[in-house]
Amino acid sequence: MSKRPLVRQTMLDLLSKDRIVDAAGLRAAINALSTLAATGLQAVVEHLLSIPEVFAYIISVWDGYNGMISQIMIDFPTKYQEYPSSLASKVLDRLSTYFLALPVESLATKVSRDISRNRGFIESALPLLCTLNMMTFANEKTSEAATSLTIAILAELKEILSFYFSLLRRTELAGVIKALLLSNAGGSAKDVSPDVSYTEVVESPVQPPSAYPTVQPMKAALYFDNADGFGEWRILISTEAYRNLREYRRADEKIFKIIVKKIKFVF
Repeated sequence: MSKRPLVRQTMLDLLSKDRIVDAAGLRAAINALSTLAATGLQAVVEHLLSIPEVFAYIISVWDGYNGMISQIMIDFPTKYQEYPSSLASKVLDRLSTYFLALPVESLATKVSRDISRNRGFIESALPLLCTLNMMTFANEKTSEAATSLTIAILAELKEILSFYFSLLRRTELAGVIKALLLSNAGGSAKDVSPDVSYTEVVESPVQPPSAYPTVQPMKAALYFDNADGFGEWRILISTEAYRNLREYRRADEKIFKIIVKKIKFVF
């Protein structure tokens, strides 16, 4: 057996939930993390994320957390193709769910709403990025505008990740974060998350105004033509992108409006 798997397994054993709840075990885990090389970052973070309560607790109490967090932020993807498999996307997914499990009374109203809305944005971002990536544009200008929109979405995701990391370091949440670690994670999430679900903090769905075009299928594509607010260029969209738009219109009117507004903007 090679040295690297042995070192990695020793590190992972030190970071188990059963060990870090003990003061001596926590010190051993933090000491081990302090010696972590950049090449081992992804494996260790992914292991911690397998139990988000462990990752959150470690970051909340570890004064040397900056190195790990800074590396995750530095490595944040700048291209759509890099995002789905990135470490940052995994951290965003797990932390966005974790924060929904925090008791509502432990958070300021605005923070609670931001947490819920951020989860909705994260869930919607990947299919939206995929839709933009699959769209066929008639000229270079609109293609560049779509690229700019993709960059803006990734930048927003990076801001949300920074927000999550800052929450983990708030002293007023330290007790709550530790309590979640000591409790049954599944039970906590099940009991608390409905109170701060995304659907309860967004506006009620309304019927779209006539200015929004009806999404209609064609054999291999779909186009918006002669609709108010759109330019003269025909917009070709793949079958999968069309399906994504239909799903958004049924599931979340607000997100659908944002997509249509951005399509109008680039054209």
